[in-house]
Amino acid sequence: MVDKDHLLEANSFRSSLSSINMIVGYSIGGIIVSIFGNDISFLIDSLTFIIIAILIAFIRINYSYCIFKQQNIFIIINTFYFLRRNICSI
Repeated sequence: MVDKDHLLEANSFRSSLSSINMIVGYSIGGIIVSIFGNDISFLIDSLTFIIIAILIAFIRINYSYCIFKQQNIFIIINTFYFLRRNICSI
């Protein structure tokens, strides 16, 4: 997505945005909990997950890339099966 020449700048920008996102998110969360309490805050959190799930449902998928991802998911699932069989047998 980014040229190799701009990779360091892009990673720095992404890291900065991630840090800002955490600061703003925790601040808003703290404000909501202090104003509304735990029960309403949990309800608001649940509603935001539902809204995000609906928005994710409208994302268009590039199917040529999806085939590659399915292979990776298959490898991950097989790894979990392997670990479950071997760890449980110890």
